Amino acid sequence: MKEGWKMNPFTSCILKVAKKGEIKSSEYNNGSKYPIVSQDNQLICGYTDNFDYVYKFEKPVVIFGDHTRVVKYVDFDFAVGADGVKILKPIVDLNARFFYFFLKSIDMTSKGYARHFRFLKEIPIPVPPLPEQNRLVEKLDKLFFHLDALQRNAQHAIDDAKELFQSKLEQLMTPKEGWEVKKLGEVCEYYKVQEKHDDLPYIGMENIGSFTGSLIDKPQMQEVVSSTFAFKKGQVLFGRLRPYLGKVFLADFNGQCSTEIFPIQTKGDMLPKFLFYWFLNKDNINRINKTCRGARMPRANMNDLLLFDFPLPHLHEQNSIVSELDSLSNQIKHLQSNFTRQLASIEELKQSILHEAFEGNL
Repeated sequence: MKEGWKMNPFTSCILKVAKKGEIKSSEYNNGSKYPIVSQDNQLICGYTDNFDYVYKFEKPVVIFGDHTRVVKYVDFDFAVGADGVKILKPIVDLNARFFYFFLKSIDMTSKGYARHFRFLKEIPIPVPPLPEQNRLVEKLDKLFFHLDALQRNAQHAIDDAKELFQSKLEQLMTPKEGWEVKKLGEVCEYYKVQEKHDDLPYIGMENIGSFTGSLIDKPQMQEVVSSTFAFKKGQVLFGRLRPYLGKVFLADFNGQCSTEIFPIQTKGDMLPKFLFYWFLNKDNINRINKTCRGARMPRANMNDLLLFDFPLPHLHEQNSIVSELDSLSNQIKHLQSNFTRQLASIEELKQSILHEAFEGNL
């Protein structure tokens, strides 16, 4: 660390701003009056017309996602969306953007859906003289300008691929003549077996990737202290917490999972893979979202889901639909993998630059 820099306690550098309330995702609108900032990856996740919830911009603040560890720099009027948003206001001699870059440089281990601010506030903050902070901010902004553009382009390519898949998914899943309409509870059931198995791999919400249905991290053999559900090969595992709706995995091994995941067993002539794709359909995710209950951590209600109308084609048509979606999914996964590697390389470079900056070498 450079001469003249100080290491100050987190709590002496930051004021935690009281929130004026939290807007549920079901209350977001597509207007343009007051943007909503949540702990999701997107800077703005929706809008509200309710001024009572609005935090008026006087000086820039930094948002920290207590559950997600997402960091955002906000220099406009905004309202807070959902749970887990921490509004952090730097004191006078700390540049808010310098503080933002510092938080981006921290490699904080995920604790799943647990709260992370209690760990963050234990980290001391480097505070160089204000002119040095301003110099570093200017330099980092210039360096990140082009890197951010590359990241946006790669992310747009991934988003376009996902939209293509969703479009095809909706087209193939739209009921056709000859499809039978049943209740979801007639073709599958909630496999509610609450057991712990120290000899079986464990899957938590953090292990399941969104969209692809692949596992992000290979499940490990581990002793699980909390309650878990057992699941069997061929069952569909569906994340029931509202932030994780759309996280679905078709199990290809026996294991155990978090109680925030629904293990679902198909019945009769329902292909597990057909049900897996049904859970990835955005229209169905939106329907499931409306069943969520609970103020702090809304969860989908399985009893409500089982009453949904479920258009079911004949088995041969299910096989045809699954085959077509598998083919497209594999192509998109390959494309996504390439761009994801590019995003990771850019992020690694950005982290390297940030570490140099906060070691006083930039």
